[in-house]
Amino acid sequence: RVHQGRAWIGDVEIDAPEHAEAENLAAIAYVRPHDIEVDLSRNGEPVLAARVSHILSVGPLVRLELIREDHQNSNPVQVEISKERFRELQLVKGDQVFIKPRRLDLFLSHTHGSSIH
Repeated sequence: RVHQGRAWIGDVEIDAPEHAEAENLAAIAYVRPHDIEVDLSRNGEPVLAARVSHILSVGPLVRLELIREDHQNSNPVQVEISKERFRELQLVKGDQVFIKPRRLDLFLSHTHGSSIH
């Protein structure tokens, strides 16, 4: 949902100043895999909880496939992190993680209503 320059993905609220005129519009958010922060705790921030469903190490990056725990979207979330960050997190399949987009592209629907997909 986008309203007066703010967007929500689950409980995560994000600045969307380019949509300052939007009034409670549904939207779709696209986030590049490298623009998603991954952590093991909430750190007092609004984040989305997810589970690691797949891990693939490719060159200097590790690709993660995550399943959101809020079940608002059945599509897996694709994330890319550095091998260094992967070692810090010590992730294994099935781990719970908390994610937050650093940057996203919003596409508004011109109907009122539901949350961002």
